[in-house]
This record gives sequence, C-alpha cells and structure tokens, in this order.
Amino acid sequence: MDKINNLTGVRAFAALWVLVYHMPQNRGIGQFTWGSFINHGYLGVDIFFVLSGFILTHVYAERFLTDGINLKLYKQFIIKRFARIYPLHLFTFSVFVVIWGIGKFLNYTFGDPAGFSLQDAIYHLLLMHGWGLSDHLSWNRLSWSISAEWFAYLLVFPFAIYVLLRGNLKVLGIAVLLSWIIGFGYAFDYRGNIGLTHNAIPRIIFEFLAGVLCNRLARFPFIKRQGGGLFWLGLLGLIIITQVNPLFEFFTLPAIVCLILGLNNGSVLSDKLFGNAVAIFLGETSFSLYMTHPIVNIGFNQVMQRLAAHPTQLQAIALMLVMTLMSIAFAATCFYLIEKKGQVFVLKKLMPVN
Repeated sequence: MDKINNLTGVRAFAALWVLVYHMPQNRGIGQFTWGSFINHGYLGVDIFFVLSGFILTHVYAERFLTDGINLKLYKQFIIKRFARIYPLHLFTFSVFVVIWGIGKFLNYTFGDPAGFSLQDAIYHLLLMHGWGLSDHLSWNRLSWSISAEWFAYLLVFPFAIYVLLRGNLKVLGIAVLLSWIIGFGYAFDYRGNIGLTHNAIPRIIFEFLAGVLCNRLARFPFIKRQGGGLFWLGLLGLIIITQVNPLFEFFTLPAIVCLILGLNNGSVLSDKLFGNAVAIFLGETSFSLYMTHPIVNIGFNQVMQRLAAHPTQLQAIALMLVMTLMSIAFAATCFYLIEKKGQVFVLKKLMPVN
C-alpha cells in the first residue's frame, strides 16, 4: 500500500480535535467558553470511524475478493488488527487500574464509581465494553471507540467485503443509507453521546460502511478530478455543522465523506495542511495521542486543583497549549515503546514467520 499522506495527516486533526474537546474538563480551564467548534470535538471519532473503513478497504479488499472466503486470510487479518490496537489498549487500561487503586488507598471519592467495576474491567479486557453491555462509560472512557473498531474488524468488514462489495455499488450505498438512518433513529442526540458511545454498534456500522463506500467512490474519474472542491465542501461542511442547530449533525457523515475523498485526491492546499511532515508524524502517533491524553489530563487536573489556580482566559489558552505539547510528547513515547513494540511482540507470538 502506498502511504496516503493526507489521510495520515487528517488523523492528527481528528485526534487533536478530541483532545482539545476534553481539555475544558480541567479545573481553571473549563470556566471559560471555548466556542462551538471545540465543543464539537467528539466528531473527531466519526472521522476515525469513516477513515478506518476507507483504509482497510484500500489495504485488504482486493486480496479478500480475489481469494474468496478464506478463514486463514480472515485469521491473519484479525491477528494484525488485534496486534495494532490491543497492546496500547491494555496499557492505558492498566494505568487507569493503578490510578483507581491509588485513589482508593487515599480514600478518594470517584465521581462515577459505577465506571470502575470488575464487570466493566472484564468487558474492557475482552474489548466488548462499547457493545451496549452496560449503560455507562468506564475505566479509560475513550476506549469505547476501540471496542467499536474491534466489532467492525470482526463482523462489519467481512460483511462489507463478502456481501456488499461482491454486489452492485448501489447495494452498498443503500446499506450505508439505511444503517445511517437507523443509527440516528436509535440515538439521534450526538451532543449528549447518548447510546452512540456506550453502545457504539450503530455508530460504527454506518460510518465504517460509509468508509468502504467512500473507497469505492474514489475510483470514479469524476470523483478523482474533484480533489480541491470535495476537500472544501467537507471542511466547510464540518465547520458549519458545529455552528448551527444540533439537528444538522445528521449531515456530519456526508461532510466527512467529502473531506476524505478530497484529501485522498489531493490539492495544493490540502497537501500543505495535511501532507506535511509534522501532520504525518502526528497522524502516525494519533492512536496513542487519542488513547493516552486522558492520563495527561488527569495529572494536569490534579496539579491545578492543588495549586487552586484560577487563570485568566489568556493564561488558560497558554495552559491548553502546554497540555497539548505534554500530551503529544507522552503519546510519542507510548507510540514507540508500547504501540509499536507491543505490535511486534503480539505478531511474533500469534503469527510467527515459518
């Protein structure tokens, strides 16, 4: 697979959008109004979901379609995806267990004790905690999306390959449309993350399938010629959606599809914004940044509480910049020491070279 630099770079944008969305939860920082765009940072997860369907189709579809139903190929695919996500997931979960243990030892009262149960811990270890088995988020709360990705690897991607891609492209489009409508029918209010987080199955299904469809559409000559136009349509669409009535969030999906198609085709501006070396580096470490920044957030929050700090708006912005840099540094460390080394270790154990 050729590296699609723009699509690597947009992962950085999605992860940073989620990161700044969580920052106002910190003492002293959250007292200010940060604007509607930052307050919609949870939509960065939707970019990840659509992008996941696009990239996996780009990498694996032809081989799956050529070899047909092949359990050996499916097993290899699952092992590779497990090796990609589980070491870092296990690490961040373990850190939260340690934090919880220290808190219990110090008689710290957790705001949501239901989120730290043994049952939820088991769900986390099995990567099933985003499957609607409980009615709340728990432990590393952000990892619900990784649980959803795991569900997509196990079931949605094989379904898309063996059923939808073997049929007419219209069938895939209809499947995306129906699952999109059903998903919002189940839990329409994105802002409250009701249903579409602790039970992420509807959300991952229609967005992952949309990524598969997006990859197929990218092959059409007409689409290939619309790099700049689709990029602007998608980017401006996301900006407008964050500024207007919440009902318009229904159109988040087509905006993301346009953005990804535009980035995939490339244009002068999108290449400079998302295809530069910094964006690519941050994109490559985006999974670590997404999964580990809550740890930095917790530590920073504890420091702020003990200092009893009440910063001004300008000081709060500076603190957000410091937190961002700290989160990036920690994420880069985890990327090299946990994510990459863990991936190699798991692959050697589960898929040794003969």
